[in-house]
Amino acid sequence: MACKELYIVGLGNPGPEYIFTRHNAGFIILDFLEREYFGKFKYGFSRSLRKTSISIEGQSVTLIKPQTFMNRSGTVLKNLNFEKNEAGEITNLLVVFDDLHLPLGSLRYREQGSAGGHNGVKSIISNLGTNCFDRLRIGICPDKPINNVHNFVLGNFTKNELNILSDTLITACESIGVYIKDGISTAMNLFNSKAQ
Repeated sequence: MACKELYIVGLGNPGPEYIFTRHNAGFIILDFLEREYFGKFKYGFSRSLRKTSISIEGQSVTLIKPQTFMNRSGTVLKNLNFEKNEAGEITNLLVVFDDLHLPLGSLRYREQGSAGGHNGVKSIISNLGTNCFDRLRIGICPDKPINNVHNFVLGNFTKNELNILSDTLITACESIGVYIKDGISTAMNLFNSKAQ
C-alpha cells in the first residue's frame, strides 16, 4: 500500500462498561494490534480520540479509537488528512467494526458501500461525505436467534464467544498485514470466506 500514512479506525463506545461488549469489536481489534506492534494509545484532539503510531509491513500506520459514542464516530475524523484518488475515493483509511449480519468469528473486507445499518459507519459516511473507503467487518452474529438487538450488541461477549474471538484477533491481525502488503483484493480473496 503506497501511502504516506494509513489510518486504521476501530469503532466502539468509550468507557470501562463497554470494553468487552460485542459492539466494541473494532476497539478490541485495535487493542490487539497495539500490543502486537508495540504501540501506546494516547489521547488526541482534546481527548476526542485515542491514537498510536505503529509500523506494519513497513507502512506507517496510525490506529485511532474515537472517544465519542458510536453514533458520533465520524465527527473526530474530519480533522485527519485523508488521501483521495481521482475518483474521490479515500485511499488511506480502513474502518474496523462489528457486523451483526456476519457469523461470529468471520471477517469480511469491503471497498465501499452503505452503512448496512451500523450507526458508527453511518456517522463516518455523513461526516466525510463519501462511502468510498475500505472497511473490515468483524462477525458477531450467534448461531441462535436474537430477541433484542440493542441489548445483544451492548452485551458482553460470553466466555465461549471470547474463545472464538481470540482466534479471530490473530486472523484479523494477519489479514491486515496482507491488506497493507498486497492490497484489499488479495485480503478479500484470502480472508472473506474464513470463519473460526
